[in-house]
Amino acid sequence: PLPATAATKSAASRQGYGPLLTYFRNRRGLLAILVLFLVFNFAIGFTEVADQAITNDFGSADTLNIVLGAGFVGMLATTVAITIWGTPREPMRWLRGYFVLFGLALVLGATRPNLLVVTVAAVLFLGSAPFVMAIISTLLHAKTEPALMGRMMGAKTMVVGIAYG
Repeated sequence: PLPATAATKSAASRQGYGPLLTYFRNRRGLLAILVLFLVFNFAIGFTEVADQAITNDFGSADTLNIVLGAGFVGMLATTVAITIWGTPREPMRWLRGYFVLFGLALVLGATRPNLLVVTVAAVLFLGSAPFVMAIISTLLHAKTEPALMGRMMGAKTMVVGIAYG
């Protein structure tokens, strides 16, 4: 016979996502954060495709490399900033702010087919992305019970998979 803890753990693992769905019903904010993460990842995936088309309208492959390189530098800089300073103390306020910046950068990149405008938009867009990802990950880790953490991270991975489908 199995020890009581092993039998309980085995029964809990067979329940699948049921306990997580119950947890979402009681804590709707976590479900909203996952939906927000879905929208965020969809926007990134959409922009990856659209950026090539927009950039090719007014430039060559070298132009696309400049835009993506500048965006990468923005993303790298903000990742280093997060590593040094950590996530903010008021995560929801900052999350809203970075989402606004993320959206404005998306709109800016679509306004004019100009290398400077699209490059600035890429830096702002990709520069705000690590902050959004870090804050959402921190909120999911902080607000989820340890017993459901694996399922929550599985749900987060599933959301990314759906967005990039």
